[in-house]
Amino acid sequence: MLREAIAKTGKTALARVVISQRERTIAIRPTGDGLIAHTLFENRDLNSSQELFDGLTTIKTDPEMVQLASQLVQRQSGKYDAADLEDRYETRLRSMIDAKLKGEGIDASEPEEPAHTNVVDLMAALKKSLGQAGEEKKPAPTRKMAAAKVMPIKQPQAGAKRKWA
Repeated sequence: MLREAIAKTGKTALARVVISQRERTIAIRPTGDGLIAHTLFENRDLNSSQELFDGLTTIKTDPEMVQLASQLVQRQSGKYDAADLEDRYETRLRSMIDAKLKGEGIDASEPEEPAHTNVVDLMAALKKSLGQAGEEKKPAPTRKMAAAKVMPIKQPQAGAKRKWA
């Protein structure tokens, strides 16, 4: 009934919900045979673009660098497949639970973080990435993408159901 009423009026419903022990505003919109909720930003969560991008219009970009970056984007582009994404936190947690169920010990050590280095010459790095530094252009290897940062999962409230995407 609610989905049909929202769809018929062409409106979006607003509601407040608690997610991770914080009240948030959500927009509820009809989609297909159901409803979909989107969390909304509050004013305090937004930055003024004027402050962030002030003075950038005076910066000139090197056309060769833009060309190299475009080639890199094209080479790394592909069709999005949610199956390629992996929640590393959930994977580690699942392996620890499985090990515990088998009676094995649990390795609670953190995985090694890759060394973070600064790229001094972006143009050279782009050329090397594109194989223009003396190598033939090779197709990008297929591999599973991982989350950029592992975030701890808070326990749901008693009686709440959690659905993993």
